[in-house]
Amino acid sequence: MSVKRKLKPRVIALLGNEAQNRNTLATLLRHDVNVVGVCIADDKIGGMPLKYIIKSVRRRGWVKTSSQILARLVYLVRNKKRDIKLKSGIFDDEKNKQTISERAVPTVFGDSFSSQRDFIKEMEPEILVVHTRAWVGKDIRDLEGVKYIIGGHPGITPMYRGAHSPFWAIYNEDNKNIGWTCFLVDEGIDTGPVVEQGFILPSKEETYMSLSWKGMVEIALSQVRAIDSYSVNGKIFSKPHIFIPDSSEYFVPTLGQQIRFWMLQKQVK
Repeated sequence: MSVKRKLKPRVIALLGNEAQNRNTLATLLRHDVNVVGVCIADDKIGGMPLKYIIKSVRRRGWVKTSSQILARLVYLVRNKKRDIKLKSGIFDDEKNKQTISERAVPTVFGDSFSSQRDFIKEMEPEILVVHTRAWVGKDIRDLEGVKYIIGGHPGITPMYRGAHSPFWAIYNEDNKNIGWTCFLVDEGIDTGPVVEQGFILPSKEETYMSLSWKGMVEIALSQVRAIDSYSVNGKIFSKPHIFIPDSSEYFVPTLGQQIRFWMLQKQVK
């Protein structure tokens, strides 16, 4: 059922450059959200997240970072073909590309959103929708005229923040907290006030990556509902966290953690 909007807020999408990010944009466009601009940030070099790796080395050391890289390589050996099949079933990338092409929304590319600040400011958005691994800095969050920044995380916050939340929920034998969160972005990592949350039950032949992708599909729809709420009510309803444990921010698993994950259970690959 279509929503009768009183307002037509100007929206800019801050995105990455992969199928899951295009799905978020296409979802906004198909639901008649007034997307006036798109910013795509991609800081990979030769397809590798070198900045992230360097940051990880500084924060956690070479030994742990090397183990995380090795765990990722082992995961790809085991699951790459499976993930390609699962991902194509979750995201219809060709259809999404067609939707995006037909709408022809002004789009800029860069290695950070800070480098695109002038474009964002010129477009005078009221709402920013975020689906990206890139950081949305204070210079963007504090832009004049921006009333809400709607983000999302494929995990249940505040218990599971950071990287690969489905992995860690299963690793902790906490399957009831596999899910997703739509929230208002603040200065923390997945710490903002919750707009909406939902839960996901793993199916057969699932991977923890596919659980994240399914969460991203739901987050995009939730972001549409949040914009509809603003359009009708002039605000987005949210609930701040009472307490955020320091231990709730998780990182990319190490090789030992990856092996233990597969030993704990057989359903999710």
